[in-house]
Amino acid sequence: MNASAIFMDMEDVLPHELTFYWLESSFQKHETTIAKKSMKGFLLGKGLIKEPDEEYRYRKKFDNYLKECPTGFRKCVIWYYDEKFSLRKKQISNNASKPIQVRTIDNDVCFLSRMIKWMTGNYPNSRSWLDVSEEMVNQFLLSLTPANRECMRKDLYQFFKFAVRKRSIFIIPMTDYKARETTRVNYVLTFKEQSRLAQKIQLEGLSFPYEALMTSLAFYHALPVRYICSILLSDLDLQKNVINMKDIPNLYLTTIDMLLLKEYLLLRNNFPNNEDRKYLFIQRKQTVYYDESIGAHFASRTVYSFSGFNPRTLRITCLMAMSNLYGPQFLREAYGVSQTHASRFGKYEDYLLEETLNDVLNE
Repeated sequence: MNASAIFMDMEDVLPHELTFYWLESSFQKHETTIAKKSMKGFLLGKGLIKEPDEEYRYRKKFDNYLKECPTGFRKCVIWYYDEKFSLRKKQISNNASKPIQVRTIDNDVCFLSRMIKWMTGNYPNSRSWLDVSEEMVNQFLLSLTPANRECMRKDLYQFFKFAVRKRSIFIIPMTDYKARETTRVNYVLTFKEQSRLAQKIQLEGLSFPYEALMTSLAFYHALPVRYICSILLSDLDLQKNVINMKDIPNLYLTTIDMLLLKEYLLLRNNFPNNEDRKYLFIQRKQTVYYDESIGAHFASRTVYSFSGFNPRTLRITCLMAMSNLYGPQFLREAYGVSQTHASRFGKYEDYLLEETLNDVLNE
């Protein structure tokens, strides 16, 4: 079976009936994926169909998370994220300033699917939430890293409260106790590593402007990956050396940033299908027919291939250095960091202080 069967079905469809969801169901009906990506890209590019909403894409993603989970576990998780999506819609309709983000729902469902797989792997007889005991929950929490354990415990307790309300379980199989959150720890580059990376950006950046520009945005401007991916060409102001950002302060580019940006724009002109792409960073694949931003995983791999560090490490290094110089309040004003997050960078860490003392003693 090939894609011609879908074109034959398309002849019987009225224009208003041709949608993204119809196309998805047609590929499932004929059990084929041949030309799926190119056909979607062509129809999207011509404006014959519209992009699916964010909720639809994430629901497909959640189905992949849960497809191997037993029905006794899966049903309650589906109810859980259905309620979260309903809450999000209600918040948006009420003009809430900060509605629950779809990424937050995604993190919750991903965590629950991991827990289900751990439960069924370590306790094969457990087929539903009714089979989960407090001992099993505690064993699972001990399998997590200390930095994530307390945060995940709170989320899990909220899920169990929801499960009791839905009568999936009758008691909460864990004890809610007050605990101090473990300080979130991330590796920070040493002074020598920072110096080597800065030299590499200057010396090799013009040879690899795509990778170097992403690295510079994370290392010098503490820009999260999701914002790197979402920069539009229309956000660039080359006259003022500024990238206009949404939700966070604008980026004021340095001389090396401008050199990398101009070199990358020249390189970008040679990418396939670049004329109709609105995003600054795009992939170089021939098979990309419709306009979309690069993924966070792709951006992280690109930065790591050039610098040897992930973007989160570079961002935390930048925030730590700026906080040490100007205080945590500076992070809120210059980088748009929340007060809670900025408070984590309030003082020198022991390893930075020790390194500073060693440098002084060796002089």
